[in-house]
Amino acid sequence: MKRIVIALFALFVLPLSLNALDYKHEFSVSYGAYSSSIIYHVFVHEMFNDSDPLRDARNDWALGPVSIEYYRRVSPLWSFGAIGANSDLFYDVYYNSEKRQDVRVYNFTAMAAAKLHWQNGQHFNMYSKAALGVLLKNAGPSIVLPNFQLSLLGMEVMFTRQFGIFAEAGIGEQGIVHGGMCFKM
Repeated sequence: MKRIVIALFALFVLPLSLNALDYKHEFSVSYGAYSSSIIYHVFVHEMFNDSDPLRDARNDWALGPVSIEYYRRVSPLWSFGAIGANSDLFYDVYYNSEKRQDVRVYNFTAMAAAKLHWQNGQHFNMYSKAALGVLLKNAGPSIVLPNFQLSLLGMEVMFTRQFGIFAEAGIGEQGIVHGGMCFKM
């Protein structure tokens, strides 16, 4: 029985190690939708301020999360790195149809991250990612809060050995979905 378990484990791990790419560094830039900081502001912060029937928020505009990532590949299965993300929200507050306030919310996040590469191919890769860090929220007074990103499914298509595109689905500061370009060396 022990030999069967070892053989099955080897059949699973061997393709991952044989298809491991020869790069050590990965850089990426992405854009997403529905970041955790914007969702927090809209549903938590505004929910408590929106009890006045004469108050109305208009002309709202949100910049989805723009992210820059760096990873260092330490094994065929793992990469560790850092993520920097920015997402902004702008809107006007009206009382009795008279404009009273311009609200500008700037969110900057820095996170440490880990990627688990569970499908390594020459042109197609799949992975999962987890990140944890801090959010600097500048909406009037600055606030520092914990923040995260959990991407359960990430897919990457490489056009050359160094350049490709990717898309991820998850939850956190980079958004529910986000995608972009990656460069490996």
